[in-house]
Amino acid sequence: MSKPKMTEENVRKSLISAKKVLQKKGGKAPSVSAICKEAAISRAHVYASFPQLIDEFSATARAARKKQKSITIDGLKKNLKDVQNANQLLARSCIELRLALTQLQSKYQRDIKSKRKVGGRK
Repeated sequence: MSKPKMTEENVRKSLISAKKVLQKKGGKAPSVSAICKEAAISRAHVYASFPQLIDEFSATARAARKKQKSITIDGLKKNLKDVQNANQLLARSCIELRLALTQLQSKYQRDIKSKRKVGGRK
């Protein structure tokens, strides 16, 4: 008994099923090679006989990468803003602490001078 002929519809169903399985495993758009391997269909055969499927999968993968890139860029922008805000708060704290240190140093110097004067009279 010979193997049933792979019609375009059978190949499409097998590849789409394989793509769904891989997406569940990895959570992202799988490569055409990975889809073909999962479906146990020759990549060369798919490229030669079903270019429209390749276009479909490639477009889906591009869209997923673009969406992920957008999410990543948005996340990085938010992180940058958070870090900038934290940096500003730290800079303000440093300025305030430096001012407090200067004031304490001045007070300490005045206290030392006044103790020397008192101590020198004895």
